[in-house]
Amino acid sequence: AMPNKCPVCTKTVYFAERQIHQGKEYHGVCLRNLLKEQTEAADGKKWGAQHVGGTTRSPARHDDYENSQSYDYLKQQVAARKEDAEKKREEQKKKEEEEFFEKMRREKDSTDFLKKSVQARKEEAERKREEQKKKEEEEFYAQMQKEKGGQDNIKRQIELRKEDAERKREEQRKKEEEEFYAQMQKEKDSTDYLKKQVEARKEDAEKKREEQRKREEEEFFAQMQKEKGGQDNIKRQIELRKEDAERKREEQRKKEEEEFYAQMQREKSGQDNIKRQIELRREEAERKREEQRKKEEEEFFSQMQKEKDSAENIKRQIELRREDAERKREEQRKKDEEEFYAQIQKEKSGQDNIKRQIELRREEAERKREEQRKKEEEEFFSQMQKEKDSAENIKRKTRRAEKKRRRRVLRPNAKRKRFLGEHQKTN
Repeated sequence: AMPNKCPVCTKTVYFAERQIHQGKEYHGVCLRNLLKEQTEAADGKKWGAQHVGGTTRSPARHDDYENSQSYDYLKQQVAARKEDAEKKREEQKKKEEEEFFEKMRREKDSTDFLKKSVQARKEEAERKREEQKKKEEEEFYAQMQKEKGGQDNIKRQIELRKEDAERKREEQRKKEEEEFYAQMQKEKDSTDYLKKQVEARKEDAEKKREEQRKREEEEFFAQMQKEKGGQDNIKRQIELRKEDAERKREEQRKKEEEEFYAQMQREKSGQDNIKRQIELRREEAERKREEQRKKEEEEFFSQMQKEKDSAENIKRQIELRREDAERKREEQRKKDEEEFYAQIQKEKSGQDNIKRQIELRREEAERKREEQRKKEEEEFFSQMQKEKDSAENIKRKTRRAEKKRRRRVLRPNAKRKRFLGEHQKTN
């Protein structure tokens, strides 16, 4: 409600300073001045000085004022004040309820936002886990493809090495035959020359065997490097192969010497023996080539087995890594869920705390409103008592003024009567 204007000073009258008199709102100072003025007018100090439209204020106005201060009027004022206070309390209660529901709505929106945020985080984590899983699968298949490509490459290299070794053995065989026939031709000339040729051939064979050994060692080191085996295993295999090669070379040398001396002994018998020796050497070379081929095949299959074991080991490692990643994702998911439920529990406890605080604030506000209402009623009753006392005082003063006025009116008549009585006696 808009504040009213004071009838005396025509300024705004606010709730804290208003005083109600005859159904109108006054300032406290303005009402006191008005009552004082009315009292002075009733005492006759300013009688006739107050004019309304050029006429003197009638004493009947004081009767109207007296009637307005009756007990019924006080009851009406008290009821009006009570209704006004009750209406304000109701408005305050509605306002607090609106604020409470607005706060609850904000809390609910905050909880919904938190739930949506947690759900979004869960979806994001699930998406990342799915991407990680796809990435690991792609890396696994790429690794498998590389392993498969490496195995195919190893197979091709082994086939090429087989063909190259076969071609070299064939060339070596032809070359040895040509050299042997040439040597046999030369051996017919001189035994000393033959011995020198034998020594030269020994040195040449030793040199070739050394070159062959170095080449095999280089190929073996390269093969070991490609296979990515352990360093200790490589060293042991190298030592074993060195010892085996050295033993074989020693046996080969002794065997060749024995064959050579036997051959020399047989060559003295005749050309037919030479042919038989050539056939035997051919068969021996063929047998050696067959043994070499079987040995290379066994090495190839052992290499394939190692590659297969390596691929299976890689698969097992990838499976273990997958299981480890899945376990970590499951732990992370459980941890996120625990944090989410802890957050929800905190929010719930916070809402309960807010509700308790709101209830306490409501009770505190209700208590304050009750105290304010009682205080206003006490002030109002005290004000009414003061106004009632003031009205009684005004009544008394009005009666005294009326008596004085009547005495003033009657006194000249008494003097006139006395004057007339004395004049009659004189006559």
